[in-house]
Amino acid sequence: MSSRFSALRHSQFRRLWIGQSLSALGDGLVPVVVALAAIDMGATARGVGFVLACSTVPRVVLMPLGGLIADRYPRRAVMIAADAIRLVSQVAIAALLLADIENLGLLAALCFAFSVGVAIFRPAYSALIPDTTGGQDLGSANGLVSISVNVGYVAGPALAGIILIFGNIAFAFFIDALTFALSIATLAGLHEHFSGYHEISLRKQMAAGRALMKEQTWLLRGTAAFGAFNFAFAASLVLAPVIATNRLGGPEAWSAICVAAGIGAVAGGVGAASFGATRPVVRAMVLLPAFAAEPIALATTTSLVFVCLGATLSFAGISASGVYWAVALHSQLPERQLALASAMNQFGALSLTPIAYVGAGWLAEAMGDVAVLWWTAAIGCAAPLLTVRSAAMVRLPDAAPEAYRDRSRT
Repeated sequence: MSSRFSALRHSQFRRLWIGQSLSALGDGLVPVVVALAAIDMGATARGVGFVLACSTVPRVVLMPLGGLIADRYPRRAVMIAADAIRLVSQVAIAALLLADIENLGLLAALCFAFSVGVAIFRPAYSALIPDTTGGQDLGSANGLVSISVNVGYVAGPALAGIILIFGNIAFAFFIDALTFALSIATLAGLHEHFSGYHEISLRKQMAAGRALMKEQTWLLRGTAAFGAFNFAFAASLVLAPVIATNRLGGPEAWSAICVAAGIGAVAGGVGAASFGATRPVVRAMVLLPAFAAEPIALATTTSLVFVCLGATLSFAGISASGVYWAVALHSQLPERQLALASAMNQFGALSLTPIAYVGAGWLAEAMGDVAVLWWTAAIGCAAPLLTVRSAAMVRLPDAAPEAYRDRSRT
C-alpha cells in the first residue's frame, strides 16, 4: 500500500477515519452557514464577529479541561458525549431558523454550546489517532485525517450553495446534526487500548502538563507562533464573508471562496501525506505563511477568480502545516499526557482569536478593511518565520513512531 494510505491497514483507524470523514461533511457546512445566518439576521461585521467569538471562547477556555478529561477517561466515550452535545445544539439552531426567530444573541448562545462540544471532542480525537495505529504510520494517518476534513470543507460549501438556492439554510444545520449521529454510531463499535489515567489528582495532572510544555521548548514556541497566526487568521475570517457578500457577488461568492479554500486544503493534506514526515516542526512553520495569499487577494482585487486562487494557495499551506504539526505532537509526546498537551497547545494557539473576532469589525471601521487585511497577512507571515529560526525548532529530531510506542508502555 502506498505510504500515503498506509494508515488504512489498521482496522481501528479505518473505522475512526470513516466515521469522522462523514462528520467532516457536516462540519464543512458550518463556516459558511453560521456567518450567513448572522448576516440574515441583520448582523454587520461586528455582529458576525460576535457570533464567531461565541463559537470560539469555549474552545479556548475549556480546551485544557477537555484534555484533562480525555487523559483520565476512555477517549472513545468522551468523543461520543461531545458529539451528542453538538448534535443537540445544531438541531436547536435549525429550529431557530425554521421558526424565523431573528435573535442574534440566541444564535450566539447555541454556537457557544456547540463550541463546548468541540472543546471536549478535539483533544480526545487527537490523542486517539496514534492509539488506533499503534504509533505507526503517523504521517499517513494525520494526512488522511486532514484530507477527509478538508474534503468536507469542499463538499460542505458546495452543498451549502445548493441549499441556499433551493431550500432553507436551516437544513444545513439538520445535515450537520445527522453527521454527528453517524459519528456516534461508528465510535460505538471502536476499540481502544487506552482506558484512562487516574493515578494522580486533577491538580497534579494539570501541573504535569504545564511542566511538559516548559520542558518541550519547541512546543511552547510553536504554540506562541500559532497563537499569533490564529489572531491574524481569525480577523481575516470576519472580514472575508462580509467583503465577499458586499463586493464579490453575494452569499454565492463566499460559498465559492470556501470551496476554493477547501480544494487547497485537500491538496495540502495530500502533499503532506505523500512527502514523508521528516523535520515536521520546521515544515509546519515554513508552510504557514502561505496563509497571506487570501487576505492579500481580498485587499488588492475585486476579481472573484483571483480571490479564489488566493484562498486555494492559502489553505494548502495551512493544511500541510497542520498535518506536520500533528505528526510532531503524536511522535514526540507521551501517550498519558497527549490529550492534555494537545489541548494546552490548542488553548494557547486559540487564546487570541476571540479578541480578533470581536475587534476585527471595529478595526475595519476605524482603519478600513484593506488596511486590516494587510496587517493580518504581515502577522501571519512573520510569526512562524521568526519562530522557526530558534535552535529548539531546528535541532528537534525527526518524528519517531518507535519512541511513541516505547513511551506508551511505561
